[in-house]
Order: sequence, then structure tokens, then C-alpha cells
Amino acid sequence: MLRSLTLNLLNPDFGPEETVVSIEPSLIKKQLEKLKQCQQDVVHTRLTQILKTQAIQEQKPAIQEQLKKWKVIQHVRFVQQILYLGASAATFGTFIPNTNANLINGIVDTSMAFANFIPLLLDKLDACKFYRNVPVDIPSPEITKVDEKVARYHQRLDVSSTPSIDEQVS
Repeated sequence: MLRSLTLNLLNPDFGPEETVVSIEPSLIKKQLEKLKQCQQDVVHTRLTQILKTQAIQEQKPAIQEQLKKWKVIQHVRFVQQILYLGASAATFGTFIPNTNANLINGIVDTSMAFANFIPLLLDKLDACKFYRNVPVDIPSPEITKVDEKVARYHQRLDVSSTPSIDEQVS
């Protein structure tokens, strides 16, 4: 259709009558319906986005408090890593001639003791529980909920011939 309009524009006898005749009314209706649907989708998406933003704003003080706590914990763990690295670096001081090995061993032992004491403090102060080798249950979606979502999706697409998950499994 676009090609025929372009060729007609090149024709000197082409007039406004042919332009009106060459555009089909059903095509205009379809395009208007698509435009309305797109506008409705944009409005729905924007409203959903606003509602989610409001829900997040309501939770913002609690999230900021958790973030502040998490940052403090990360700084404490950073200090722990520095103590470990300092102890490791201090052990190389024993290779220096005429050094007091007892002093270096004392520095290393003290640094390692403080570094190993930090997780105990974090556990006991309830700042950050450390779980090691603890099984974690991860909930999986139920088949009925998945089937309901698939059914709603197919209703939107107007597809009714697709079998459900139960039918595909059996």
C-alpha cells in the first residue's frame, strides 16, 4: 500500500480523491483500536508502577535501617579481613635477620585472636547470624497456581487449544 501511494505521488495526475479512496476504513478502525489498546496498556503499566513505588516508599524507613545495619556489619568484616592480612604479613617479618620472633608471634597471635573473635561478637549480639551448613528450604511454585496463571495468559491471548501442565505431564 505504501509503495502504491509513493508511486501515485510521483504521478502528476494524482489528486486528493485518489488518496481518500486508497485508504481503507477498516484499516483505520484497526489502527485506532490498536492505538487505544496501547494507550490503555501504558496507563495500566504506569498506575501499577505508581502503586509499587508507593509500597516501596512505605517500606523505605525499614529498608534504610536494615541497609545501615548491613553497612556497619560489612565494615566490621572488613576490619576482620585487615586483621587476617596483617597477621599474614607479619609472619614474613620472621625472615628478617636479628628480629624478635617472640614479638612477631605475639602480634600474629593477637591479630588472629581478634579476627576470630569478630564472628562470635556478630553472632552473640544478634547483629548478623552466621549460618554454616544449615539446610535452607526454598519454596517451589505449586502446579495449580502455574496453571491458573497460564490460563489467564491464554485468555488474554484468546488461545484455548493449549493443554495444561497436568495434561502435558500425563
